[in-house]
Amino acid sequence: MRDFRRFIARLGVLLLLLFAGDRGLGLLLDSLRDRTTYPPYAKVRHVLTAARGELLCLGNSRSDNHYVAPILQDSLGLPTYTAGISGGEAFVEAYWMLSMALDRGQVPAGVIVDVSEPDLNIDGEHLARMSLDRFAPWYGTGPAGDSLFVRAGIARLFAFSRTLRHYYEGLSPLQGVLYGRGGDAGPDLRGYSPLGRPSDPAAVRTEVEDRPLGELQRWALEGMMAACARRQIPLVLVVSPSLMAYPRGFTELAGMVAAGVWLINYQDSGLLMRDTALYYNENHLWDSGARVFSRRLAYDIKRLGVLE
Repeated sequence: MRDFRRFIARLGVLLLLLFAGDRGLGLLLDSLRDRTTYPPYAKVRHVLTAARGELLCLGNSRSDNHYVAPILQDSLGLPTYTAGISGGEAFVEAYWMLSMALDRGQVPAGVIVDVSEPDLNIDGEHLARMSLDRFAPWYGTGPAGDSLFVRAGIARLFAFSRTLRHYYEGLSPLQGVLYGRGGDAGPDLRGYSPLGRPSDPAAVRTEVEDRPLGELQRWALEGMMAACARRQIPLVLVVSPSLMAYPRGFTELAGMVAAGVWLINYQDSGLLMRDTALYYNENHLWDSGARVFSRRLAYDIKRLGVLE
């Protein structure tokens, strides 16, 4: 009996040490999150603290690499910031950022979300959950953002461990503290990350697999449209240029768009950009192409009266 009590006491001490270690390391990583110039974290901080009155460009790599904020800002006369983060699912990334910004009173003047067709046909549910993992360092800092983790069924893991919230990016943010590296998305580019000229020209690709939108993707898109409608924030969904075609995915998206939401599809014949010299690869424009596209987008936004 005495041995059993000793075992329980030791187990309790071990669990207490593990709990304290998890909280201590988690707080240290939280501090790193709030100080680093690591581009994904810097973009999130900007949206959560400085997005009021700005035109926000949200989404994943196509937002990150296609929307030249200084061009849009100069053309539209509105402060603009490109907050897209590469490597995730566009709808979920955009909805999490918008929800967290609104929670903090950072109401943008307008929102552009890149909903390019590659994002409509990937393994949406898996990538959507993976996309939330990168925002886990902010879990517990806003109920609207936390609701996405609950919906995705991954909230318990991050509620239990403060350290595990930081596993996705690991120690990558440390480079932004030690070396002050902010990547290509410097202050003068307002979040835009240019891609260099490719060594080989991009090729048109038409043989692709169509998949329907996942449940979490649909929920995020519907939530984003509803949030903008409640706050009377102009919302523009943009299918940015691509050398790939996904007819079924776009048809499903078009059927979901709510009244008052703009949808500009640069896969339409009248807006098509098929000059392969503008592309980094089949899905992304390099810097020269992004500048052509951004000027075209600004013109179309003014022509359609989207922000009026």
